[in-house]
Amino acid sequence: MTSLQRLCRFDTLYSSLDNIKGLGELTNLSTLSLRTRFSEDVDMDALNTSLGKLCNLKWLYISSPKSWIPEAVTLSPPPLNLATLHIVKRSRVPSWIGELYNLQVLTLSVEKLDKDDVGILAQLPALIELTLTFSRSLEATIAIYGKSFTALKKFDVSGDIMPHLTFQAGAMPKLQSLFLGLNARGWEQDDNAAPIGIEHLLALEKIDVGIGYRGATASEKRRAESAIRIAISMHPGHPHVIIKCWDTVIGPW
Repeated sequence: MTSLQRLCRFDTLYSSLDNIKGLGELTNLSTLSLRTRFSEDVDMDALNTSLGKLCNLKWLYISSPKSWIPEAVTLSPPPLNLATLHIVKRSRVPSWIGELYNLQVLTLSVEKLDKDDVGILAQLPALIELTLTFSRSLEATIAIYGKSFTALKKFDVSGDIMPHLTFQAGAMPKLQSLFLGLNARGWEQDDNAAPIGIEHLLALEKIDVGIGYRGATASEKRRAESAIRIAISMHPGHPHVIIKCWDTVIGPW
């Protein structure tokens, strides 16, 4: 099987140690999906060693539907050709993502987010598409600094409780498409929850906004939609805008 290029749903929980070690012998793999429930029974050192041998890997999906992906799962040293990475249900942004210099597409779902996490992602030089969902922010304000995300063209960001998201001048200079997933509840207590600095995203062509209404009062619903429209109206290029409201809660899972 050393010629195998595509392997889906490799389940580490139900694989023997020999099978996990054998994964590293499939050095021609370009596509790998690890969809499993991680547990203490899985030998993380063996898994990391095997992943480190997959030098031709270009597409990787890691998920753990019923438990957290352990912090011990790493891609360091990283596959040099890895272009697409999907990680579902992790506690934090792993620091080793910053080593993926050829990464172009990243989907990341985490429980907690702070400015250092965003800083790791901001320095990825080849990143074109980023989908980032999180449950809560550890910072009151998350700033997207100037000269960051220099190649990014598509940014989808959703949070159960969205922080003060601020785009500074010069940030995301090539961004064409922006999706914001927000929840309306709590907007009466926080009038500044709408993103700031959308007008600095000079290449922006399209803005999609999803507003979750579940648990929100009628007043919170009105405030949320009004604040978003005001923030978007600041953009000098008048990008195409779609605002959708859902009777649900927006979050990472």
